Amino acid sequence: MVLQFRRLDSRVRGIGMTMLGAVLFSLMPLWVRAVRPPFAPAMVFYRALIGSTTMAALILSMPAYRAQVRELLRRPRLLALLAGMGICMGTSTLFYFLALTHTTVAKALLLSYTSPIYVAILGPLVLKEPSHRLTWVAVALGLAGIACTTEPQLLLTVHSSEAFGILAGLLSGLGFGGVFLFGRYLAPYVSAPVRVMAGGGIVSLIMLPWMFQTDLSFLTHNFLWLALLGIVCMAIPFTLFFQGQRYIPAQTSSLISLLEPVSGIFIGYLAFGETLSPLAGVGAALILISTYLAGRTAGAS
Repeated sequence: MVLQFRRLDSRVRGIGMTMLGAVLFSLMPLWVRAVRPPFAPAMVFYRALIGSTTMAALILSMPAYRAQVRELLRRPRLLALLAGMGICMGTSTLFYFLALTHTTVAKALLLSYTSPIYVAILGPLVLKEPSHRLTWVAVALGLAGIACTTEPQLLLTVHSSEAFGILAGLLSGLGFGGVFLFGRYLAPYVSAPVRVMAGGGIVSLIMLPWMFQTDLSFLTHNFLWLALLGIVCMAIPFTLFFQGQRYIPAQTSSLISLLEPVSGIFIGYLAFGETLSPLAGVGAALILISTYLAGRTAGAS
């Protein structure tokens, strides 16, 4: 009985951390819309740089984390896996930006959130996590919910000029799936703050060429908003995501992340006066049901 309670407590903890991380990620539009000029690649670069620098300061201030970093430097296999996770973080963001510029927002958003499909397929193979029969039901409901909350009338209309955007969106979803898989695999070996620091550092390197398209005034004029993006919308939520992966499977984590667009809908309604259509409400309900089923799969793991 005590063992079952502890397992339930750890599962609830992991789900709660992941849900809070998704909500914090959804705050991103609040700060993105305040940045002037709204140059997305530079925002991605400074977000990653500030987030990883913040985590580096935390790690350097704590002996246990410093010892872990020294131990990692002697374990090339873990370093390679950590680099793979960082590359997935960077490429998923980059391809999402490319998708946004080459196809509709609706298609880019839907394709970038196909990550639960890849995690559901690869999780049992790569992580040896058992696949629950509810997983695919949750995936289907989650993707249907995302489709309803975007622009469903535009999803089935594909122009030849959108081919690159569609491909970029699919690669973005695959990259996000890789973040969940690498993060879950590394959970027993590398602490969440170290994973966030390493991942953010690699994202900064990937986005570095775009940074040179702006001058230093972009950083100085927008430092508050960029700091909020880097700390509140990257360092903290990724730490919560990665910490939560100690307690729940990657499949569950990726499905719960679908709460981000649901939270984003309500933030848009409250902060920007954006309309909430009945179909978007249905989509939000489907995603919430998907999240509930994800929690059930975690309990059955």
